[in-house]
Amino acid sequence: MKKVIFLFIFPVLFLESRSGSVAAEIVNENKLSFIEKFAGTSWTNGTDTIIFKHLNGEISNWSDFVGPEMWYLRRVDGPFFILPCEQCYTGNECHMCGYNAIRFNDDSIELFWDFQNDFFDEGEGVKFYSNKQNVISCVIYRGGYFEAYESAEINWFPLDSDLSSKTQEFNNNNIALEEFLNKKTIEKKETEKELFNY
Repeated sequence: MKKVIFLFIFPVLFLESRSGSVAAEIVNENKLSFIEKFAGTSWTNGTDTIIFKHLNGEISNWSDFVGPEMWYLRRVDGPFFILPCEQCYTGNECHMCGYNAIRFNDDSIELFWDFQNDFFDEGEGVKFYSNKQNVISCVIYRGGYFEAYESAEINWFPLDSDLSSKTQEFNNNNIALEEFLNKKTIEKKETEKELFNY
């Protein structure tokens, strides 16, 4: 395994943003939420390892629940938001400004950023969800100068399970990530060509 990614999770978050303290209840009392269901479990996609952990306290940035860092996410200048949040302003109406965020849903969790550069609005993130037994899936997505796009589904399996039969799934995961990174490279070249006549 090349990298270890820690996701710290907990049912009720007491959060602080630049606009002040916000209390957000994440857990639906009638069913287990994504973060409740997977707290204390470890998963691998064949290259990386994710550890979902319990955490009590404030979250002010990704490093409070993701470590050492996601394999592709970069922090942008701007505040960190826990969504949904009614008082968090997510409009990017200035140049070179944006925000970083995590969005908790009952059946998923998203880590992402959005940024307005000098020329266009761009954003990137990953959404984790589970719709199969003993599998967590994720999709990496990005929006930039051209159309938005996303990776193929990347599947994660319990670290303590028999992984010897998952060779094909791990190969598919690597292909999905490589194809996404190739799309980003093409997007960057085409954007520079369009904007700067390269």
